[in-house]
Amino acid sequence: MNTTGKVVLSLFAGAVVGAAAGVLFAPKKGEETREDIKNKILELKGEVMDLIEKGEDIASEKIKEIKAKITSLEKDLKKAMPC
Repeated sequence: MNTTGKVVLSLFAGAVVGAAAGVLFAPKKGEETREDIKNKILELKGEVMDLIEKGEDIASEKIKEIKAKITSLEKDLKKAMPC
């Protein structure tokens, strides 16, 4: 896992722990606490989906770059190799 991935994972883990602690220690009724937990889970789910989407975009872009480099190398090899 690269450094950026570790940072994102650490930030996400910190957010989850902080949100859980905040909700669990808040002086509210059980029903309100459960509703808060549900809402926070839905919010975090949205954030995770956004991160996954960004990761897919980055991976797709990297794949395009690699394909372009491979194509370029193939052309160079064909030029360098006598037939």
